[in-house]
Amino acid sequence: MRCKKMGGGSKYCKELPEGCVYCERGSKMVLLVTGKCGKGCFYCPISEEKTGKDVVYADEWPVFDGMGDPLSKKTLDGIFTEGYLIDAEGTGITGGDPMIVPERTTAYIRKLKEAFGKGHHIHLYTAALFDAKWLAELEDAGLDEIRFHPSPEYWGNMKESRHDALIRAALKTGMDVGAEVPSLPDFAEQLLSLAEYLESVGAKFLNLNELEFASTNEKALHARGYAPKSDISAAVAGSGDAALRVIKQFYKKHRGASLAIHYCSAGFKDGIQLRRRLARRAKNVAKPYEMATGEGTLLKGVIKVAGAGCSAGMGLLRELAESYDVPTELMNLIEDRIEIAPWVLNEIAGDLAASGHTCYISECYPTWDGLEVERIPLA
Repeated sequence: MRCKKMGGGSKYCKELPEGCVYCERGSKMVLLVTGKCGKGCFYCPISEEKTGKDVVYADEWPVFDGMGDPLSKKTLDGIFTEGYLIDAEGTGITGGDPMIVPERTTAYIRKLKEAFGKGHHIHLYTAALFDAKWLAELEDAGLDEIRFHPSPEYWGNMKESRHDALIRAALKTGMDVGAEVPSLPDFAEQLLSLAEYLESVGAKFLNLNELEFASTNEKALHARGYAPKSDISAAVAGSGDAALRVIKQFYKKHRGASLAIHYCSAGFKDGIQLRRRLARRAKNVAKPYEMATGEGTLLKGVIKVAGAGCSAGMGLLRELAESYDVPTELMNLIEDRIEIAPWVLNEIAGDLAASGHTCYISECYPTWDGLEVERIPLA
C-alpha cells in the first residue's frame, strides 16, 4: 500500500478523513467546549489555562470563562466571529472532553450549522464513555464525524473495552466513525491491534498523532522514559517511527483493508495547519498599516512616543502627517505609542530616533490576543 505524503512528514493511506481535509487547508476552527475531562491521560497536552476548567475557547479566543451561560449571545458571537475571521469551512470540537457536557456540545453543533450552513463540516473528538443515546442527538444536531479515543490499556484488546459497544452503536448512524490517539513509542503492537479492530468493525479511519511534550505533561512523559526527538522539537522521539511502522505492518498484513490510517506529525500541525489558519485570519484582520507575512503573522511599525501624555502622541501624529506626508490610515495612536506601516517607519526611523522616539518593527500573531513573536529595533 503506497501512502500519500503530506507536509511536515505526515502521510496517510486510503482517504484522508474529511475533517482532516479542512484542517490541512487551515479552514477548521478548533472549538474547545470545556477543559473538564474525567480521564487524566498522562500524555494530555492541554494547557494550564484550560485543563480542568469549564471554559470555552474558539481557537485562541477565550469566549467563556466558566461564569454565567455558555450559550449566551456574547459567547456565541465570539465563536461565530472567530469562524468568520478564518473563513471556516468546518469546526473541530474538542476538550477536555466535549461529552462531559453533552447538552452544551449538541447545542453548539446546532448553532454552528445554523450560522455557517449544513456544509460546514463538524467533527468531535472524545475519550468519554458516554450514554449511547447521545449518538442520535449528535447526529440529529448535525455532527458529521466522531473520533473516539479509547484508553491505551485497551488498544490491544478493544473487545474488552466499554468503547466497543459505543463504537459499534456509532457505526449504525450516518456519521463517519473512527479513532484518534497519540502514537506512543512503546505501544506499536497495541496500535496495530487497534487498527485491526477498527477494520474488523467497519470503522472508517484511524488517526495517529505524533506525541508532543507540553508544560502539563512533561513530567509524566519523562517518567516513562520519553525524550524529545531533537533540541528544536517538542515531539517525542520514536513516536513518529512507531506510527509509520504500524501503517506499514497493517497494510502488509491486510492488503485489501478499507480502513484509512493517517499519521499527523507535530511538524504538520505547527508548520502547515496552524500557519494556514493564521494566514486566513491575518488576511481578514489586517489593518491598513499592517502587512501579512507568509508565516501567517502580521508586521507593523511601532513608535514609542517620547514625552508624557496623549498630547505628545497627538503632536507626533500631526508631524508625521504634515512633515512626512504619512496618510492617516497608515498610522494609529494607542496610548503612548503610534502603530504605523512598517514600510513607512523604515524610511523615517532615523529622524524619529534622533528626536528621542523609540522605533521598532513588531511581528505578531493575528489571533485574539495579538501575541508578539518578534521585535526588531530600528535606528
